[in-house]
Order: sequence, then structure tokens, then C-alpha cells
Amino acid sequence: MNESKFHMWRACIAVILLDGKVHAKEQDWLSEKFNSLPLSDNQKKILESDFENDVAFEDVVSNITDKRDRAFLLHMIRVISHLDGEYVEMEKSLFKKWEQFVLSGVDLEAVEKAVSDMEKESYHESNHSDYKVNNSHSLFETIYKEAKKVLNKGDYDFPDE
Repeated sequence: MNESKFHMWRACIAVILLDGKVHAKEQDWLSEKFNSLPLSDNQKKILESDFENDVAFEDVVSNITDKRDRAFLLHMIRVISHLDGEYVEMEKSLFKKWEQFVLSGVDLEAVEKAVSDMEKESYHESNHSDYKVNNSHSLFETIYKEAKKVLNKGDYDFPDE
């Protein structure tokens, strides 16, 4: 496992320890994750030490250099924070702080436009063969296909501009 991803998992341990108590569901989640990860023996020892000795979030996040690992950590903060059923203020604050860090420099308007353009492109007539009349001489098929368009409006309508 590369260093960036490894430190992302170290930060996950810090999130679990953030509220000062480890719930059984958090412990089970952590065991399941770490047993399935391709960790070296040395990395396993470091993670065990982090868990036993309370690693600080700020001490490891600077080593998360890959943007994908940073974004995944944001997701993991939310997941971990809800494992024990208590999404406390400390966890909410950490999530907001990390979200701002991860999204800094990201042009959200450009991302939203790209997603919108892809959605509009997916509404091309050729992507909706279920609604296309194959035999224009068949009155039944024409009426049936037009009725499907009306009844399944969300499947066929072009998205709002």
C-alpha cells in the first residue's frame, strides 16, 4: 500500500478515537477493514500502535498526498462518525474542516456543468429505444410508444435547463 493511502487509514483511526471512546461497531468496522487491506507487517504494527496510543488526525493528514485519498477520507469521516449512532459536534466540525480542505481549488461549477452535460447527452433519442417507433405504419405501436412517454415521463423527458 502506498504511503498516501496508508496515512489515510491512519487518519481513519484518529477519527474513531476523536470522541474519546471506541464503540463496539467502530472496533468491528476497523477490524474488518484492516484484515482486508494489503498491509505490510510494519504498516500493521504502526496502525496497532496508532490505535493503542491515540494518533492525532493533524499528525497524519499532511502525508495524504493523493487527492483521491483525501476525498475518500472525507467519505470515511462521515461513515466512521455515524458508526456509533452519535454524530457529535467534534466529528461534524472535523468533517466540515476536511471538506473545505478537500474542495479547495475544485471548480464545483465546472464539475456540475460537466455532469449536467453528460445527463443531457444521455437523453438522446438513440438512448431511449424503448420509446422509438420502429414501424411508422403501425397505429398501435405509435400510440403505445407515445403513451409510454407520457406514463414514464421521468425516463424520457429531457432534463430541465
